[in-house]
Amino acid sequence: MNSYLYVPVDDEDLRALAATAAEEGVDIAEQARRVLKAAVVVWRVEDRDGLPAGPMGPAVRPKRFTPRRVRPAPPLPGDGLPPAPVSLGDPEPGRSALDHKRLQEAT
Repeated sequence: MNSYLYVPVDDEDLRALAATAAEEGVDIAEQARRVLKAAVVVWRVEDRDGLPAGPMGPAVRPKRFTPRRVRPAPPLPGDGLPPAPVSLGDPEPGRSALDHKRLQEAT
């Protein structure tokens, strides 16, 4: 299916497109189609990988490749140390298991 696309292009970009079309030996419309196809191929690769395929990616699609700030999880209490026996339900040193159970039931 053919579609017609009307895009405003400034004079400098049109001159550059005309120059590359002359180098390739095609008309400007064909060169514009090639450029568009190349951009679509690059975007498909970026979408598949999730990474920009070059420096143009973030400039053309800034929302897609904004750096995300990763926050590390806060350290857990006693990180790196074995858990305290009280947290496992054991009585504190010097307290009997019965006293510990009564203390827990009271709170």
